[in-house]
Amino acid sequence: ERGIETGTNAKVTKDYKQADLIINIMQDQLTKQILSYNASGQITAYRLVEQVKFQVLDGTGNEIMPEADIFLTRDMDFSISGIQASENLEQEFVLNMRMDIVNQLLRRIGALSKKSAKKVTAN
Repeated sequence: ERGIETGTNAKVTKDYKQADLIINIMQDQLTKQILSYNASGQITAYRLVEQVKFQVLDGTGNEIMPEADIFLTRDMDFSISGIQASENLEQEFVLNMRMDIVNQLLRRIGALSKKSAKKVTAN
């Protein structure tokens, strides 16, 4: 919501009946995969994976963008001696990944509206 309201001139509403465009987030999943271990068997690196499945509908519920995925990964080193620092780094990565997802989603919607505008002016 914050990305839409600050990055565009659109307003966010909770009432879908008032919306001109509906972004349906069907899945938002964050997972952590182990990438490597040291000789002692301790984890030394993770991969953060964020996947969002969504579709875009017009105000009447007609699909204007079929179901799509945004899939991001970030690799990070991990040290058992610096757990707090690793947790802080992970939180920062997750926040940046989510901001990137919002930006990608807005670009895709922006490309949709440009396509529609081209179709309207061509007629």
